[in-house]
Amino acid sequence: MSSVYLLVSVAAGAMIALQQPINAALARQVGSGWSTFVSFAAGMVFSLGISLAMGNAPSQLLRIVQAPWWQWIGGGLCGALLVLGLVVAVPRIGVTPVVFASLAGQILTALVLDHFGLLGVERAPMDWRRALAIPAVLLALWLVQRPAPSP
Repeated sequence: MSSVYLLVSVAAGAMIALQQPINAALARQVGSGWSTFVSFAAGMVFSLGISLAMGNAPSQLLRIVQAPWWQWIGGGLCGALLVLGLVVAVPRIGVTPVVFASLAGQILTALVLDHFGLLGVERAPMDWRRALAIPAVLLALWLVQRPAPSP
């Protein structure tokens, strides 16, 4: 069953790669801030439709008052900063370096979260295999850098 979740994760990663040039193109039309807003507004409408289609009762949303503030603000804030950062970076360095750089940030942060069991994730202490991921992802980032333009 874990292979299904790995495939879902690969598909989610593909959406991140597709999202970047789409939002960068929109940013050229309306500006970085507005493209971030439009992206989240469209996502909100889509998420509402998915929630209703999955049979989630609107009353379930009222339970948000029971959640700590960081849970209902944190994800949206992280997502908005992610989209804004990618919208700004993609036109300047390209999709591939941005994907690898953001992946490096995800991996390094995930290793810290897992090692210490932060934000409610199950603790998975650092071991030699996980430690090898750090130079591997940094090497991958270095390999995909665009060559400097010729003068």
